[in-house]
Amino acid sequence: ENISETIKYEDKFLSPELFSWMTRSKRTLSSPEVIDIISQSENKIRLPLFVKKSNDEGQAHYFIGDLTVVEGSPIEERMAAGGGKEVSVVNIRFIIDKPVSEELYQYIADT
Repeated sequence: ENISETIKYEDKFLSPELFSWMTRSKRTLSSPEVIDIISQSENKIRLPLFVKKSNDEGQAHYFIGDLTVVEGSPIEERMAAGGGKEVSVVNIRFIIDKPVSEELYQYIADT
């Protein structure tokens, strides 16, 4: 609740095999780091996913697996920046190389 609007990302699991991720604010489909991620297969970039449910868990993270961009999924969106302003952000969907175990998925996805 007490964090800036521009870092309230909506990263989430869509299923045990799919993850939706948002870039940092003020990024577009033409931003160099977004292009690098979108071009993952050509660049041979490894995208490992580590998550933690909340800051209450301390420094521990769970290694979920390696991600592959879902072709055609990157979408440029707008998010609130406070004061009625908006900033750009890119939402990308990824396939997880191995589905998350049901137990871990339920634990992390349960809000």
